[in-house]
Amino acid sequence: MLPAAAGTVTSALYLDTHRFSLNGTGSRCLVVGVGIALLAWLVLAPLLTRFAYPNRAIPSVYDELHAEYDELRARLDGLGAAAPAAARGHLDEAARELGLASGTDALPDLRWTLATGYVAAWDRLHRAREELVAAVPSPEVAEWAMEARARLSGSKIADADALVRELEIAVVRLEPSMSEYLDADRPPRPPNAGPETPAPSEAPAPTPPSASDADRFTVRRIMRAIYDYRDSRRKGLVRARNRLFATIIFAGSAAFGVLALALLEETRKRYVVAGIAYYLIGAVIGLFQQLRAASAADTVTEEDYGLSTARLIHTPLFSGIAAVAGVALAVLAPLADPAHSQNGTADLHQVFDLAKYPAGVVVAAVFGLTPSLLITRLQRQAEQYKADLRGSEAGEKHGGSAGASA
Repeated sequence: MLPAAAGTVTSALYLDTHRFSLNGTGSRCLVVGVGIALLAWLVLAPLLTRFAYPNRAIPSVYDELHAEYDELRARLDGLGAAAPAAARGHLDEAARELGLASGTDALPDLRWTLATGYVAAWDRLHRAREELVAAVPSPEVAEWAMEARARLSGSKIADADALVRELEIAVVRLEPSMSEYLDADRPPRPPNAGPETPAPSEAPAPTPPSASDADRFTVRRIMRAIYDYRDSRRKGLVRARNRLFATIIFAGSAAFGVLALALLEETRKRYVVAGIAYYLIGAVIGLFQQLRAASAADTVTEEDYGLSTARLIHTPLFSGIAAVAGVALAVLAPLADPAHSQNGTADLHQVFDLAKYPAGVVVAAVFGLTPSLLITRLQRQAEQYKADLRGSEAGEKHGGSAGASA
């Protein structure tokens, strides 16, 4: 927001130089405006340090992470010395992943501002849960397998049906008493369907001890596929959000550079007023279009890691720039009113004069809508990411279970 603040203060100083005793010079207004903006930046910085802490940058995600961490820590501590010797290595690895997930919990870090720290924390917690599959009792592994089965049902994960069948076999082998729940979850067969193939529950339960290890490996492998799918969607949201913020910074700086050039050239105040008016018209039109698109969209209630905020800041900036640029381009376009110039095109000084070129307001409004095409496409992509996350949550379709938000 620094370029926008500097532009606002500098423009206000330039348009009211008599009150501020700056003798009408654009260079002085520019220096004073930038200085005031930087001073305000330093003063407000302590108030914005909350965005560098995980529990205050995105509190909703932090609460989900903390709940997942508490559950895994309780399971790990509950195993203790009762865990078999063969699982000690998995428990140590799970403890290491949990330690890495909580090691920077209370420390300020740029990762939380950029939201990349949350995605990394999810990855650590998922790895810890996968390691615990090799150590927890078979009923708990079967419970996690049922949760993974619920996540796969109706999701867009590749080969979801095949993975569901593998999980059903593993559940029956790990906990044969749960076979009736698998049959209850299946949809009724149509009357004209052919002979039914034997369900996994009808297969005899294995007796060799090695079968349990194979089933645990199957559950762990499928859980990894689900978690990778969900984490990739989270990473997509975070990348889109950070790219948009970077675009805002560079675009805002470029727009302020254009304003600074106009002030250094001692441009007449009415031209500056016209440029600001065109910018504000485009910004308002862009925000109105964004409001209309948001109200008409089938929004998925899923955390987007600040992408909607970045999009809200992006809209007026790009719509305002497009409006000013559109009015300037109208000077060379054949659609320009030939009545304002002898050679068939409007003069630039006349275009940036509201009294002589009132049609510029309409041109600015039209060009203010053009960035909405890009914004709408970005919004659709973000909604798809959120829909994929929501569609792979067990709680959406089967009432949820432990760790359903993971």
